Parts: sequence; structure tokens; C-alpha cells
Amino acid sequence: MLRKKITAWVLTAAMLTGLGAAAPVTAFAQTAEDVQQNRCYINGDEVRAYDVEDTIYVVVDDLSAYGFNVQKSKKSVTITSGTNGYYFDESFSPNTESSTMGTGSVKTSTIKGKVADQAVTLYTIDNKLCIKAEDLGGLGYTKYDSDKNIMNIYSTQAGYTENTEHYRNITVNAGDQTGTIKSFQGAHYDPGEAGSATSKAYIELGVDMVRTHDIDGTQGDGRGIIYNLVPKYFDTDDEVDLNDPSSYDFEELDKVIDNILATGSEVYFRFGASQNDDNKFPEEGTEEWTQFLQDLTTMAEHIVMHYDFGWDDGYYNTLDYFEIWNEPDLQDFWPNTANQYYEMYNSVSKAVEKLDPTLPIGGPTLTTLNDDDGIEESFIKYVKENDCPLDFYAYHFYPSNNCDPYDYSRWAYHLHSILEDYGYGDVPMMLSEYGTVLFNPNAFSMADSAEASYLASLMMYLQDTPVEKANIYNRLIQTNEDGSATITKTGYGYKAMGQMNQTENRLAVTGGDKNGMAVMAGINDTEDQINVLISNYEIPTSQMLANSESHNPMIKDNKLCIPGVANWSLPIARVLTYENNAGYNLTVTDVPYDTANVVVEQYRIDNDNNLDLINTIKVPVSEDGSVVLSNALNTYSVDLLSIKPGDAKVTVDTSKNGLAQDENGNWYYYKNGVIDTSYTGIAPNAYGWGRVVNGWLVESRKRSRRLQL
Repeated sequence: MLRKKITAWVLTAAMLTGLGAAAPVTAFAQTAEDVQQNRCYINGDEVRAYDVEDTIYVVVDDLSAYGFNVQKSKKSVTITSGTNGYYFDESFSPNTESSTMGTGSVKTSTIKGKVADQAVTLYTIDNKLCIKAEDLGGLGYTKYDSDKNIMNIYSTQAGYTENTEHYRNITVNAGDQTGTIKSFQGAHYDPGEAGSATSKAYIELGVDMVRTHDIDGTQGDGRGIIYNLVPKYFDTDDEVDLNDPSSYDFEELDKVIDNILATGSEVYFRFGASQNDDNKFPEEGTEEWTQFLQDLTTMAEHIVMHYDFGWDDGYYNTLDYFEIWNEPDLQDFWPNTANQYYEMYNSVSKAVEKLDPTLPIGGPTLTTLNDDDGIEESFIKYVKENDCPLDFYAYHFYPSNNCDPYDYSRWAYHLHSILEDYGYGDVPMMLSEYGTVLFNPNAFSMADSAEASYLASLMMYLQDTPVEKANIYNRLIQTNEDGSATITKTGYGYKAMGQMNQTENRLAVTGGDKNGMAVMAGINDTEDQINVLISNYEIPTSQMLANSESHNPMIKDNKLCIPGVANWSLPIARVLTYENNAGYNLTVTDVPYDTANVVVEQYRIDNDNNLDLINTIKVPVSEDGSVVLSNALNTYSVDLLSIKPGDAKVTVDTSKNGLAQDENGNWYYYKNGVIDTSYTGIAPNAYGWGRVVNGWLVESRKRSRRLQL
């Protein structure tokens, strides 16, 4: 998207709501305080519950969505901690209305209940099987706010414990590799000439794919690549031979392609137009449309010929992905019908596939996330019925109203379910354009660490979705007047995720959640480096906004309407609580290093640090191969921990017991060859007696003298 035009949309929408041009377009509750009352949560996520005579009952069916295993039969229900800690059930729809804590008539159920090994009574309310919230405390603990009527239930298995530091318990199993960490280091814009400050910044950020969309100098006055590549066709009334090299002008785009290749990145080629008023194509069913469709197809063929087959003094095997158009569900990008887009996709995709069968082809790059304009499910149906190439499914996503980093994943699952329905479940999904700001422009600023932690969390959450690649639209660097380049806070969040690709073998982790406290770990192929990324983001209460409570007349039925542009579907807002996110107690088990300790480098992003190294420590490896450490981590901060082998193990003489000297002549109290730092008392040595404090000899006496203490 072009930021200039998008900003105009947002300002127009804001003025229509009477909020004033400076206010963001968003849904909001009557007051921020209204959001957090009369609710029940498990591990921070809302569940259905009832308040009957000051006793809170939780709907049993909701327990399986958030951190508990529920085994049901006709006569019994057994509830245990979830084996995978916290998880999110995509079939469960969050509650977002005010006062979701209901009430009703309670009846004792004949179904037998058990929490772990403890028998409990179950109840029915409104024909729903329920359990008392307090009976779940055996699997963790509960907190109740009587003033706001809020019940919080926390599971130990999910990393929650009552501790004075309010830290989360996070466990990484270095011996359990669960897959490969996907690279989401795609970006936009021109990296700049090789060796330039911007090019070096792209390399530092770990960018490995660049989408050729909205790149200055290649767009034909901002109109899009095809306008600049074939200017005679669009800007004159002259007859143009589209098979003649002189009809094309590849000069500016060639420079960009060279710059992309110089960073070592893949070329994600976007064929089509950008957002502009010149996108007025012939009407459907006319001879002009038929000719225009053929002309677009010929242009696409010659672009591929130039960049993959050397045509017109071009390149060979340069394109890695070929995306057909940009956001045809928006009027300014595709002012024609959905059926015309289908016809164009059909013609272009089949021609390009015939020309280069090895080049992945995809679309439709929708952004509204609905089928109002026929570019969601209807497009997939057309592709299947007409046997069109679809090597990847591309779509776009921007946050709407509540700044929830998990929304990106929720919509990925939604689109994937449609692909599965039509037999395309194995087709890779490409989030070919996304950003952290659009309809809520006041939510973040580029200098704000909140945006960095938001980005790091959403990128980690996407790892569990069918999305294979992602291209961020945010500008990750700022170019200064002196030609230097500065990486933004957002850029450092992006870079932190890129560092995880150094340890691409993903490890099993517990203790993270889907509400902002995101955790990921990986180990490299040689098993001599473990990286752990922890992002602590929190949705402000003022952004937990049920769309049904909105005062904004442009939001209706969970959709945001911008007249003359499109209707955007909005993910249902989640109302959350936060606990144990002031820091973390990290345990790494099954560390594969045969060393006495590990070296831990701690890199941080916060208001004062830009992924800076803030601490290097040595942590002992216990006999069971685990490493334990703790750190405070404020909200809107990110920690990247790099764990490498430390000092070699020293051979232990297990026969050494009592007071004895080490290799340097120092006296310690040993137990089975190891200094016993827990021992304090009197012990004999070779010369007499010694007073020992915490395993260290602090005073000695000869045998001939009486020891005075």
C-alpha cells in the first residue's frame, strides 16, 4: 500500500466519526474500565463463567482451550494440566461483550469430576457442565478481584507460579527438536546500491527477500511497475509492439534488482500496478478488455523473459516468486470486477507457467480478508475450476483496532481453512505484505520499544501457522541527511527474529503464551549454540475493544467500511489479563555441551537499548544437564539470549571428603570430590582442626591446642 493514500483514508474516516483528524480509527468501549470487570480468565484468556451467590463456576468445555487436558465420558470428566503448557484452540471464539460473567440456576451434576487425582463435584448451569473455579487451584492457583468481579485461574504447567518477582517460568528442552524455524525476513523498498549504508543495514537486519512493490523510481510516478516498464503503452496513443524490446524500459528496475541481489536476497516480483487514479481499465465483456488482457499477459511474459532468460540484455534465473497484482479487492488497485481479476490471473499465470515452469506463481494478495469483493473464497473456487497455477497463496494483513499480535496468526488459520476446503491445504501461504500500523496510527511510534516487542511477538506466533514467508511493509531503517542509515526500534525487533535463523532447529518450549509473552528457542546444526528469544508485549486495556461496543459508525457487524475503497473484516477483539510477566525464570534442559558451565550473552531491546549486549555471564551446568537463570524483563522489552559452551569440566576425585586442599593450596570442605558450600562447622584436617563456613576453611588450630569458637 502507499502510505500517503492510506493516511488519507484514515483521516477521512476519522473526520466522518467526528473524532477529529488526529484520532485513530478504532472501536472503543464506553470507558476503558468497562472492559475489565465481570469476567473469568484462564492463563490470561477469557472463558465463559457464572457468578452464582458469590461462587464462580467455569464452563468445562472451555478448559481445553487454555492449558488444561479434559477427558470426558458419559459418566466422568478428568481434568489435568495440558501436556504442552499453554496453547490456543482455534475453534474457540473469545468472549468480548461487557459483563460476560453470567448467572443462573445451579444444579449438581451426576457426572463424576476429577482434577488430577482429587475428586470434585461438577454442576450444570444453563445446560452447560461447570466446575467451581476454586477446584482448579490444585493445578496452579487462583486470584479473585471482588471489586471488579474478576476471577483469574493460572496453571503451573503453563509457567505460572505465585512468586514475589512475578516472573514467568520458561522451560526450553534442548534435546527436543520440533522442526525448523522459518525465516520471515522479507521486506520492501530498494536496499540501495551495494556498499551503501542502506544496503549494509538490510544485510545487518537479515533481510533475505525483497518484494518489488512501491519502490521509488520504478513505479512511474507512483503508479506501479507496469507503467514504468512500458511507458509508451500507458502514456501515449501510439501503437506499441509489445514484442519489441524498444517498447520496454527496464533501466530503473534493473538497478533495483541489482541492489536486491547484492544483499543476497531473493526477488519476490510483484507484477501489476500500485494505487493510483490511472487504474481505469476497459469494461468487462468489451473488445477493449479482451485486448488489454492479452497485452497484460504479453507484458508479463516479457518481464519474465528479461529477468530469467536474458531477453533484451537481461538476466538469468533471477526471479524467485511471481506475484500477480496487488490488493485487487481495493478499488484504487483494481477498479474492475472480481471476475476480470480472475480472467487476468488465469491468462497471466498460465502464460508464465508455460514460459518458466520452475517459477512459483501466486496471488491474489487480498487485504480486506473477506469475500465481499470476491477475492477470498470465490477466487480459490475459480482457480480450482479453471485449473490455474497456484504455487503459493498470497495475502496481506494490517492490525485493525486492538493491537493484538496474535491476530496475524488467527487470520492465517482462517484463510488456510478455506484453502483446505478446496484441496489447497499444502499450498504455501505468503504474507507478502504486512505492517504494525494502519487503521490505528497512534498505537505506536517508530521510536517506541512497544512496536519492537509487538513485531517480535507476532513473528514468533506466525511460526506455528501455515505461513511460509512474510514481507514487512514498515520502513525498518531511516536514511539520514549525511547518507548514513539508522535502524528503527521496529527494525531491531525484526533483527532479533532474524538472529533465530542462526539456530534454525526449533526446540520445544513451555511458559510462553499467545497474549504477548512470546518465547522461541533454537539450536544450530553443530549443537554449540542455543538462542532463546523472549518478547514481553502487553495489549493496553484501552485497546481491548469489543467491536460490538464501538461508537464508530463505520464499524458494523465486525467490519470497518471506508466508502469508495472497501470493507475490511476485523478479527474479534480479545480481552486479556496479564500475570507473571515482569521477568522470567529460564530453565534449559538436556544441554548438549560437555562443559562445566555455559556462557550466556544477553541482548536487549527496550527504550534504552537497541539489541545491545547488556550482560555476559557463566552459568553452571547441573549434573542433570540443565541450566537455570533469571532476569527481569519489563513490558515492551525483548531479550535475545545466546547460550554457548563454557569452561571444560574438571575431573572430580570422588574419594575426596572433608577438609582438603585444592590445586592452588586453598582448603575447602569436600563431599565426594565437590566443595560442599552448604557445610558450616568444625572439621579435622592434616594439621588439627578447622572452622569451616560455607565450605571454606576460615580458621585452623593445631591438635595440641584447644579450639576456641
